[in-house]
Amino acid sequence: MGSDQRFDYSILGDGVNLASALKANQKLTVLQLKFGENTQKQVKILPLLR
Repeated sequence: MGSDQRFDYSILGDGVNLASALKANQKLTVLQLKFGENTQKQVKILPLLR
């Protein structure tokens, strides 16, 4: 059953690095949501963001 071929995929790039940094930073805060700087600039509820 199955296949003799095995595929292994990875993802690379700035987006992956940003996601990793945001996830690591989440352990330091109690906030449920994390935003990158560009998203924060576009969000209309800025007083609610730190």
